[in-house]
Amino acid sequence: MLYLYLEIALLVISFISFAFYMFSAGFSLFFREDEKVYPNSINQLTVVIPVYREDPASFKNTLESVKQNGVNFIVVGDRCSSPYREITEDLGGKFYENNKCAGKKGAMATGISQVNSKFVLFLDSDTVLPENGAQRLLDRFAPDVGGVSGIIRIKKDGRGLSYSAEFVERTREVILRSMNSHGNVMILDGCCSAYRTELVKQFILGEEFLNDRFMGRPVITGDDRKLTGFVIRSGFRAVRNFSVNVEVSAPGNISGYLKQQVRWARSGWLSFFRDIHNGTSKKGGRFYNVNLLYVYVVPLIAFIIIALRATYPLIHFIDAHFTYFIGHVPEVMVYFFTRTLTSMIFVEGTADIGFIRIISMTLTVIGMSVFGIAISDIMIKERLKTFVYGALALALMFFVNVYGLMTIWKQSSWLTRPAGPTEAT
Repeated sequence: MLYLYLEIALLVISFISFAFYMFSAGFSLFFREDEKVYPNSINQLTVVIPVYREDPASFKNTLESVKQNGVNFIVVGDRCSSPYREITEDLGGKFYENNKCAGKKGAMATGISQVNSKFVLFLDSDTVLPENGAQRLLDRFAPDVGGVSGIIRIKKDGRGLSYSAEFVERTREVILRSMNSHGNVMILDGCCSAYRTELVKQFILGEEFLNDRFMGRPVITGDDRKLTGFVIRSGFRAVRNFSVNVEVSAPGNISGYLKQQVRWARSGWLSFFRDIHNGTSKKGGRFYNVNLLYVYVVPLIAFIIIALRATYPLIHFIDAHFTYFIGHVPEVMVYFFTRTLTSMIFVEGTADIGFIRIISMTLTVIGMSVFGIAISDIMIKERLKTFVYGALALALMFFVNVYGLMTIWKQSSWLTRPAGPTEAT
């Protein structure tokens, strides 16, 4: 009977997933951006770029893209100067240095303290801004909009990792398009997001942002989620401009990519709980809440149900044949491992269970197929190769997300960059 209940629970999850995939794909496929342009001048914008141990060539490409946009920019070195100061000043920007390693948040605070323009754009030191990208971000600042972000495109460099990362970004974009059409997006990406300076300046300079803590530990990540939540709670909208495609490179190896995803997963889970606690989800609207719950809660529930369904026969066998199990552990484990794999494909059990399983699998296949069409629609090229590598990445991302929840308290490490000394010498 318990096995039947587990199948029914999975059927409910399949219905929910089917609805989520269909609505997200539909809103994405038929999404049309607001073409209204709001009269904001490029002279009203200042770009702030924190830098720490960045590849100089990549850093120079970023600054050249900013200069091409004709916008004033400030670079803040997090206890680093040469060669970043020289590159910045050669290209006409202003350079400031924090004498102690204050992290990205500290560099953002130093930068915005020097900003007097109406808008501020935070740009990562390895992110390339497209031509006229800065102006197009400003064009989306309606009176009720507090923050605007672009869309991330991963530079294709021939590595499978770049295709995997690109697929994950396009999956996120489908969800973001559907959210954008209903009010607020869940996150304004930290690599390229513009804000109303008057709205966020004091918040960035305040204790809540700079000295954030969780379970007694400092939180140095998640600046983008924290700013997005603040914008929404302040009564403004957080939106995307899907015509602004900023380019970044995938991490150098699989280890770096996994560490990046673990950092994002931990930050995402922390923001999930905080969004519910501090009222961001309430301010974000119904569609914001639907996406918040589906992205974080539904996959976790599905994982628990599938794990129970897979292990239930083994637990039942051990209970009924404990003496035999003790003497034949390897054989029994191999048998149930094989049985678990085949049960994911072939229907087992009574006719009722078989019927429920067929409906559940059919809904899942149809929903994911339509969602895949929406992903393909926003890909630029090499769709098949991106899908193949992306499928592997998505399977891995699920377990990374679970691991992120299990290690949520570890918010004090950037993981992908080595820590530097705390004081200048």
